[in-house]
Amino acid sequence: AGSRAAGPTPTKRRNSTLWSETLDVHQKSTFSAKEIKRQEAIYELFRGEQDLIEDLQLARKAYHDPMLKLSIMTEEELAHIFGDLDAYIPLHEYLLMKLTEGTGPDGTISQIGHIVIDWLPGLNAYKNYCSNQLAAKALLDQKKQDRRVQDFLQRCLESPFSRKLDLWSFLDIPRSRLVRYPLLLKQIL
Repeated sequence: AGSRAAGPTPTKRRNSTLWSETLDVHQKSTFSAKEIKRQEAIYELFRGEQDLIEDLQLARKAYHDPMLKLSIMTEEELAHIFGDLDAYIPLHEYLLMKLTEGTGPDGTISQIGHIVIDWLPGLNAYKNYCSNQLAAKALLDQKKQDRRVQDFLQRCLESPFSRKLDLWSFLDIPRSRLVRYPLLLKQIL
């Protein structure tokens, strides 16, 4: 057996780039400080949607589907813990598509209000997810007493794809994203 390095590996963070870092000096000088701040918030919304989609897809592919296929949990238990991933992913893909379509040649999005207004009602898909989170966490904690569940989740945690985040961290990302929207929209609109 090989020896492991001392100490835990730190959680891997995604690279975060500011919108203004994508511009050259000349482009940057054509925008006011207020507009740069607004575009930064729009860019954060955009990047956050990309990250959320990746994380939801990862939760489906790396956790939900294998646990179902390996009969580690029942379909009913997984539905209770994961909610309706198939409804959430397209919701965020739609916003990402609309933001992409609304991006001008200079990399800015000037007309975002109508995009957000059209998209916001879709967040109702999360009502049950959020109201069920305590029960979902309790069920997950209960299922972690099962050795097969424990082993599976530990293997995932040790895999590079997890970025050292446990399953619950992935399942809580949508909730933390939902509370971020009002702050971003306040900066944008």
